[in-house]
Amino acid sequence: MLKSGMKYEGTLRQVEIRDNKEFYDLAVYAILKNDWLTKNNQLS
Repeated sequence: MLKSGMKYEGTLRQVEIRDNKEFYDLAVYAILKNDWLTKNNQLS
């Protein structure tokens, strides 16, 4: 995800996924629309 220009935003700790009662830590990544458009225009 870092390769695509996304930035690490943080970790959600002990998130329950679905109804299986198991908990996970999730890494959250994000990219701003303007950053994504700029990066994709440079590739074209």
